[in-house]
Amino acid sequence: DVGMAEWRPEGDAGPAIEVAAFSEAGSSPQVPGPLIRVPAGTPLRVTVRNRLPDSTLSLHGLLTHPAAGDDSVQLAPGAAVTLRFSAGDPGTYFYHGILGVHDFDRDEEREQLAGAFVVDPPGPVPPDRILVLNIWGRMLDSVNYGNALTINGRSWPGTERIHATTGDSLRWRVINASARGHPMHLHGFYFRLGSRGDGRTDTVLPPSAQPLLVTESMRPFSTYTMAW
Repeated sequence: DVGMAEWRPEGDAGPAIEVAAFSEAGSSPQVPGPLIRVPAGTPLRVTVRNRLPDSTLSLHGLLTHPAAGDDSVQLAPGAAVTLRFSAGDPGTYFYHGILGVHDFDRDEEREQLAGAFVVDPPGPVPPDRILVLNIWGRMLDSVNYGNALTINGRSWPGTERIHATTGDSLRWRVINASARGHPMHLHGFYFRLGSRGDGRTDTVLPPSAQPLLVTESMRPFSTYTMAW
């Protein structure tokens, strides 16, 4: 379901913003949207309802991966659609929605309508964390811009804490569900880049070609995996 929700990017006690968000039927809205995670080749049937009374929804990313292009579905206010497709090949992908006419050179950013779509290979999968980046922003007056940049729906200091033991190997899937580029930097550590994608396709790098980095410059609507 897509509807309006009260979102608090700085934590439960922080200021509230009214945003459009995804929710599973009968559950509370969430930013990012509900995780879709299935084994490769899984047949999927996804029903999406636009519960907004005044905005057309353009739906992207709910299709078989890899995808040759961007296949969008338009939903008028109050409308619903059921999509049937195969999950496709393993990789890190995402789905997202756009309301009305969306101009990425605009004075507002409304990128809370996005969720991770992970397709796992057959067999056991090492544990990992999924990190989804999105942005809310608007002009406060003629010169000042207010915004919230978030990871998994929270901005600092409301972001989650990562707990690890010395010697652990951590694996992260990072999804930039925003229209901005982001230099993702890990302070004090190097990480190994495992794959890069654009939301529609995902390319796994062979071990000999996996660079050791401190910063990965993410393009808008891109993904990567890392281990450190």
